[in-house]
Order: sequence, then C-alpha cells, then structure tokens
Amino acid sequence: MLWQSNGLALYRRDSRLLAAIDLAQPVAGQFHSQYPSRLSLVVEADRVRVNENVFMLDEPLSAAFIELDTASLVTQTLVIDGRAYTVPPGTITLTAPISMNRETIIIGQTDRMSIQQLRVLNAPRMSVTFPEGLLAIAADCRFDGTQLSVTVHIGGSGALELEVRGASARDDKPILLLKGVPLTTTSNVSSITFSVDLFNPGEPWITHREPPEDGRYIVYVRAMGRFSTAVPIATFSIRNGAIRDARSVPLPLRALR
Repeated sequence: MLWQSNGLALYRRDSRLLAAIDLAQPVAGQFHSQYPSRLSLVVEADRVRVNENVFMLDEPLSAAFIELDTASLVTQTLVIDGRAYTVPPGTITLTAPISMNRETIIIGQTDRMSIQQLRVLNAPRMSVTFPEGLLAIAADCRFDGTQLSVTVHIGGSGALELEVRGASARDDKPILLLKGVPLTTTSNVSSITFSVDLFNPGEPWITHREPPEDGRYIVYVRAMGRFSTAVPIATFSIRNGAIRDARSVPLPLRALR
C-alpha cells in the first residue's frame, strides 16, 4: 500500500502483471455477455493477440506466464499448448507458462467451461485463492402465470440465493418481493429446476416475502456471501394485480461471485 486516507487506499501495481484482459463477448439480442471455452493466444515482446484482438503491453516481455480465471460445471481437463491441467467444478485461477512468438491453443469443454479473464505476467506468482461460496452457473427461467420456474446448471460448493426486487408504480418505493435460498451444492455439477409462486410464495426455502403490488421487478441470483454480486435472470411488471411483460434473461456459464 502506498497511501491511505478517508477510506481510500492506493496500492502499487504488481510489477509481474503486464496485461489483464476481460474475455466477455457480447451476444446480439441478449443482456448478458458470454465467455469462451477455447482461446487462440500469441504473446510477443510488446503485444498479445487473443483470437482476433491485439493488446499492447506496457513493458517488454522476455518470458511469459498466464493466469486464467475459469468457471467449470464439472471436473475436466483444460489443455494449454498440449499440456493437460485438471480443473475442478466451481471457480479457480490457473497459472501456466507459455511459449512466446507462436500460437498457443487453450481448450476446455464447450458449455461446461468458461474462461473469464486472461492475465499475462513476466513471472509466476502465488496462486490466487477465492473466498468460499463462488459458483460456476448457467441459468434460464420461464413464467406460467404467477409461477416462476428457474433451471440452473451449477458447479462448485456454496449456496445459491434468489431475490426478486422492484419499485412501486405508485411512488417508486423499493420492494423486496421475496428472497430465499433454493439450492446448496457441495461438489460436482447439479442441474436442478425450482419454482416459486411470485404472489403467494409458500416454499420452505423462502426467507422473506412482501405483498405484491403494481410496479417493475427484476429476478436476481447470487452466491451467498458478504461481497457477492446479484445477477439478473428475468424481468416482469405487475399491473392491475397481474404479471405483465415477463421476460427471461438467460445467463450463460460464468462465475457467480
């Protein structure tokens, strides 16, 4: 740390880190981006090419290492330049040396692996340890009247929380329509569908509910944890006491943090 004051802090950048590249790929007509399970990578002294994109490096490079943040639904083999690395279900960071000035191919299982971020370093560093509760997840849902059904494909250990938040049509007051923990997983891939009645949630996993009222709502999932981020998977409105404009927001495979 270089400086700290009034709740703010300034840190020195890790001198080994030369590039950090988010691999999110926008999908036409979809809210969420998707992440690849396969990469083509060429690292040169002053640049790195990832598939068709070129990124310049701040400093010249003579030896290259990469870190990959991955999300996997199953225990699988990730192949990097012909070398096999075992990846468990959930979210991990994997470090590997790579050759410079030639193409390196990185291959994981389609639909069961997503590579979230690539970092290029001039020397390896200690493994990054994620906090407990990080999950690999893909999700989709559908509406049938007031019934919401959610299908999730999930890997890793942790608990999945569902929240439905909105704002009142009358005065824009925030509403936490319902909240609960429909799923806890401890190891390998789970594919499960759970349902909830948005107007009369009686499921045993519901931990909070409020009376429905006209307004706009978003359905979120999150990995339970202090710093976890809520991710939207559906939207709907309530008008004149009925569900309107219900829309699924499919979530491609990603880390849920």
